[in-house]
Amino acid sequence: MNEKEKLHTIRQVAKMTGISEYFLRKNIRDGNIKVIMCGNRAKLSISMLMGQLGITSTADAEQNNWGGVNNSYVRESVYKQTARIT
Repeated sequence: MNEKEKLHTIRQVAKMTGISEYFLRKNIRDGNIKVIMCGNRAKLSISMLMGQLGITSTADAEQNNWGGVNNSYVRESVYKQTARIT
C-alpha cells in the first residue's frame, strides 16, 4: 500500500465503488477481504480492495472524481468474482 494512500470506512468504499455494504461486510467477516482495524472500525484502501478482488488493470478501472473506480466495471467484476468464490 502506498504511504500516502487514504484508508476508507466500509460505508465510504461502498459509496465510491458502488459495491454494496452488505457484500463488503460479509466478505470481511468471511476473511475474503483483508482490512485494517482502527478501534472498532474496519478501514481499507481502494487499491488493496481491487487487488484482493482480482481487479488489477488500471486501464479498465478508470479513476473517477472521488478517487474510486468506475462503478459499473467494479460491480460487474465483483459479481463475477463472487460467483467463483461461492
